[in-house]
Amino acid sequence: MNVKTLANLKKGALAAVLLSFLAIMVILKLTMGPEFMPTLFKINPTYLGAAGALVVAGWGIEALRIRLLVRALGGHLRFMRALKIALIGAFAAAVTPFDTGGEPFQVYMLQDAGITLGESTAVVAIKVLSSALARLVLGTAIPLWLILGKSRWDIPRSMDMVISGGLALYFLALFLGLFFMIRPETATSVARAILKTRLMRRVIPEGRADSILERIHDEVTAFRSALTRFLVSHRTVVIVVSILGLLGWIQLFLIPILLLRGLGVSPPYAGALGIISVFYMVAAYAPTPGASGAAEASFAILFGQIVPIHLIGIFVIAWRFITYHLTLIIGGILVTLGIARRGPPTRGRLTRGDPGKHSSCAPPDRKARRSR
Repeated sequence: MNVKTLANLKKGALAAVLLSFLAIMVILKLTMGPEFMPTLFKINPTYLGAAGALVVAGWGIEALRIRLLVRALGGHLRFMRALKIALIGAFAAAVTPFDTGGEPFQVYMLQDAGITLGESTAVVAIKVLSSALARLVLGTAIPLWLILGKSRWDIPRSMDMVISGGLALYFLALFLGLFFMIRPETATSVARAILKTRLMRRVIPEGRADSILERIHDEVTAFRSALTRFLVSHRTVVIVVSILGLLGWIQLFLIPILLLRGLGVSPPYAGALGIISVFYMVAAYAPTPGASGAAEASFAILFGQIVPIHLIGIFVIAWRFITYHLTLIIGGILVTLGIARRGPPTRGRLTRGDPGKHSSCAPPDRKARRSR
């Protein structure tokens, strides 16, 4: 991680915290009553602790998914290192617009652990796609009539348009993700078209462009090979990772319910889960770092239908701190301490044992030939 990247992360984190703070201040200004402070200190600590435990469990689930996928390719990744990769990836996603920073950082750190770019991209692609499908399953299964009948909700027309647009973007992103996984060679074609433009030819010499295209081709080939191994030889691992992704989303959906119970509110569970499912399908497409500002405002508006107005501010503060700011704090500490600074990414195959030792490991097919 170079100095410029670290500086950009810090700027993103500062912007995210500032936008989140401003949104919360506006929400408190509109909803805070004289009973705000007494209610703040009456949140049931058992429910609050359970919500925090679910967040920690979610970090562990993400680390386990990464570790299982790496092991399927013949590598060994310690759980604590996988946890660091998961947390720093979550931090990067939380401080970049549209949550775009998390996956590239995880690819980078997996390369640092000894995985080629193509293989690390395949690991992250499988993980992301399985999570997207899990979120889609929850979003349609909890209760579907709430999503289809959202026009009956007493929400502003502008928010209704945002929800519709967010759902459309979600399905478009899911389609594009599936397309590029099925046709990864499209990346080579797109790169060639870009590098052969008149502008790029002025910036990048022809010989250098050919070298870049050759590297992209090699990594796309490695990606396709790793993806094929996942889907043909390691389908059980993919299924397990998908189930874990579903569990990860379930724990995230349960956190608002626990917080409401901690505030003494017994929400209509089907309605609450329907709101949560719609929110998480559209929240990733807010253009601010980590959806800060937009997330707090939309969460307050959507839950304003089932939560007493004097509790909205407390509810949003507790939810945002546990699900977002806690990740910012832990991930930010890891980044600041330089956990991700392991030197330039290695270009070899997966390492055996502790990746920090940088010992070589033959590809699985080569090892199989030796055993025969």
